[in-house]
Amino acid sequence: MAAQTAVLAAPDEAMKAQSAIAPTVAAPVIDVRGLGKTYRDGTHAVRGVSFQVRKGEIFGLLGPNGAGKTTTMHILGTLHHATRGQARVLGLDVRRQAHALRKRIGFAMQDVGIDDLATAEEMLVFHARVHGIPKTEAKRRARELLHTFDLEAHAKRRVTAFSGGMQRRLDLAVSIIHDPEVLFLDEPTTGLDPQSRKELWEVLRRLRREKGLTVIMSTHYMEEADQLCDRIAIMADGRIAAIDTPEGLKRSVGADTIRVRLSREPTPDQRRRLAAAFKGHPGRMDDGLIELKVRDGGAALLPVLRTVDQAGLGVASTRVLSPTLDDAFLKYTGQRLGDDA
Repeated sequence: MAAQTAVLAAPDEAMKAQSAIAPTVAAPVIDVRGLGKTYRDGTHAVRGVSFQVRKGEIFGLLGPNGAGKTTTMHILGTLHHATRGQARVLGLDVRRQAHALRKRIGFAMQDVGIDDLATAEEMLVFHARVHGIPKTEAKRRARELLHTFDLEAHAKRRVTAFSGGMQRRLDLAVSIIHDPEVLFLDEPTTGLDPQSRKELWEVLRRLRREKGLTVIMSTHYMEEADQLCDRIAIMADGRIAAIDTPEGLKRSVGADTIRVRLSREPTPDQRRRLAAAFKGHPGRMDDGLIELKVRDGGAALLPVLRTVDQAGLGVASTRVLSPTLDDAFLKYTGQRLGDDA
């Protein structure tokens, strides 16, 4: 499938480009236009953010701390008010219709909220009752979610005895006990070990697949955004720098690189033959090393090796280098995600 072109940050242009990438008939589940938030001390946390999220999509906000991800999430989740712009979730204005909207969304914060004395089952039943769900139905939903999140064996244990990964899964279960249509996740896997993080990803994929849940999440983990999200908005300094699929963002950086280390330096004649064969592919050939820019490194590697063999040369090692999400982040923000702002 051809790579898609990344959408640049200008709000109007970004909205048009998103429509061109994936036209849909249905109205977006989340529609954000020119959203901004300035605090009383003059801090511009969000600066003219615009994007749309489709039903059943896992949409990621990727960026470092201070990029505006959490503030954007809080505005969309009715926890903060914007100072300018508009945002609608499920067709409801996030400010004027906040009360009605809260009944239809779920929100999991960065810090897991737990009751020191409650068991997992008690926590789920309590939150279901807070949402007005009858007691019998609340217990049924609690049992169902304990099964979904692989916590059945721990239903009667106090949550303070849970591992970090278990607490995070329980927090997600609590956030969807009322069967929301949209789930907001603010840095959902912060502090988890790699295995717990991947287990949580699988739960989210299953919820989207089985319930049609729409998820918008913030993260500063490249792998998480790459593996989990259908589309990603790269954020920096309160702005969206680019929006696209993970593959589209990576392909927007440039071509793959095939790197072949020869077993010996080619003769002048062999060098001429290789140069003629690889004409049209930008790259270099020196010190027994060939580097070629190609559209698809995996598909092009075998023909390249065949050409080297036909020139009478051996191969010491090969490597295919593809652009990464980190490369895309650098392209659109001018810094690596791990760099200090």
